[in-house]
Amino acid sequence: MKFSGCIFYLSLLSTIFAAALLPLAAQEPSARPRFTTAELKAFLNKASERSDEYNKTFKDLTAEETRTTEIFDKDGLLEKRRTIVSDLIIYQPASHTENGSVTEYRHVREVDGKIVKGRDRRAVRFFERLAKARSVEEELERIKKESQRYDEDILLYNAPLWQGFLFHITDTSAFEYEEIETDRIGGREAVVVRFRQVAEDAKIKIDIDAPKALKLSQPRWAGTIWLDRETAEVLKFSKEVTARSPFFAGPLTVMTMESLFVPSDLGIMVPETIVFASFNPQTNHREIAKLEPGRQLEPEVREARRQTIRYRSFARFDVNTRFDGVK
Repeated sequence: MKFSGCIFYLSLLSTIFAAALLPLAAQEPSARPRFTTAELKAFLNKASERSDEYNKTFKDLTAEETRTTEIFDKDGLLEKRRTIVSDLIIYQPASHTENGSVTEYRHVREVDGKIVKGRDRRAVRFFERLAKARSVEEELERIKKESQRYDEDILLYNAPLWQGFLFHITDTSAFEYEEIETDRIGGREAVVVRFRQVAEDAKIKIDIDAPKALKLSQPRWAGTIWLDRETAEVLKFSKEVTARSPFFAGPLTVMTMESLFVPSDLGIMVPETIVFASFNPQTNHREIAKLEPGRQLEPEVREARRQTIRYRSFARFDVNTRFDGVK
């Protein structure tokens, strides 16, 4: 993902996401004993299985997607907004039938309230060209480029497919997990589990490209997962990436992301809202240059960019469905 003009450019070689909190109505949780360490591990293993089921089931789907990107100035005031409404298609490209991988194709309908003209004819031509792709990589890159042609500033792709990352990290000792409380989400009792990265791990790679003057290091994941007490399905998750700088007294928040899931007729919880945000330090490079040796600044950041994605009306289509006249 690329955030043009942002002081942070973040590229995660694994999947990338974290947390920007959504308001949820407070509900009184029911009292129950907390899990023991062994019980929590078993519960997270069950949640990992539910996540695998989600990944296998979350394909051959359509939905309406509304994506709003907002850019803020240094004072936190809205500088620019773009809203894109698309017909979202989650499907398995012909080249991916063996490994089961799926991807998203966004058939853009409106941009800032204006209807996209000739979109169906364009889609027919696009899928005709796509059939001539010489490799899997070329096919996927073409789908991504076509889906993002109206996007600006934040290029977030395949966000509904990222749930699996939550539990892949349970296989490594680089992360610590802790049950912190019981909550209620959408009328369901939720076990709330907090996790944080405590060590480097070759499987979890995070590259942060920022001005060299900041001397950023030690990027880390942290976050919270809300899991259905009975089914171990993900009801909500929030994540963040932080990094250290010798000029600041604590870690700087680089980005956050939160996803909220709701019941569906598909037999799985589906995403309702995803909110992504990226941040810049409140302090500019001139103030950092003037710092006296040994003095550090408070790790204050400001939200620079936010993208809110809302989904509705998920439905399954027959695998033989023709996309705008192209099979």
